[in-house]
Amino acid sequence: MDDLYFVFFWVNVFTFLRASVMEYVLKPVAKHGGIRSSRSQQRFLEQSWLFLYYTISWSIGLYIIYNSPYWKNTAHFWIHYPHKTVPHLSKWYYLVQTGFWLQQFFVLHAEKKRSDYPQMVVHHVVTSLLITLSYMTYFTRIGTSVLCIMDSADIVLSLAKCLRYMKFQKACDYVFGSFVLVWAYTRHYLCLKIMWSIWKEVDLYLQVDCKPSQGRFQCRELQYFFIGLFAVLQILMIIWFGQILKVIWRVLTGANAADCRSDSESEQLKHKQA
Repeated sequence: MDDLYFVFFWVNVFTFLRASVMEYVLKPVAKHGGIRSSRSQQRFLEQSWLFLYYTISWSIGLYIIYNSPYWKNTAHFWIHYPHKTVPHLSKWYYLVQTGFWLQQFFVLHAEKKRSDYPQMVVHHVVTSLLITLSYMTYFTRIGTSVLCIMDSADIVLSLAKCLRYMKFQKACDYVFGSFVLVWAYTRHYLCLKIMWSIWKEVDLYLQVDCKPSQGRFQCRELQYFFIGLFAVLQILMIIWFGQILKVIWRVLTGANAADCRSDSESEQLKHKQA
């Protein structure tokens, strides 16, 4: 119960922190950078906040994973399971991230809806399920890896968008090119590697022995459920990667990198006419 209180405490902290940082730190930066349009300024504030958050959270997550036995070795997702004893920093990171993703539901509904709003809702639901379920069943090593993987590509994408709003288009294009590589490596290769570990490696180190009262959740049903959640994420990633390839094509044909997730069809036309 204390963990639940802690998570909801951070939901409130992020709500206050996001509004404060955007208003008193990032808005002066936007004005100094010459962003005059209210819509562009708001988008810049949103993306700058995400860039700051993801940079910090990814750095902490990478530090935890780098100093863990499962760094470059997915076998340690399963060895000595259940992992009931979690280092203090790892537990703090996990619960704070849970609070952030829950708070993102409010942000998703508060912001003006974009063309991929349904996909974003599904993505948030699946990610939140992965985080909370992995914590409850002592598979936090998998959850930590997923969180770090997700953050890495989001850092670069948010930076590219910020550069675009500040009209540093050349820099935006180069950063976007880096984002494509980071996305392909983390969101597809590494996520598929984790899926493979859940599908194949679990049987090498664990036996089916589902005893929740003893903190052991080695159940086929849970295994298949995790794989299903990852599969849903991969479908969404493939859809978004298709949109990314469209942006790459525009850049290669002489246009600028732009956000495919426009607020509406009319804004997409505006981007084309600009």
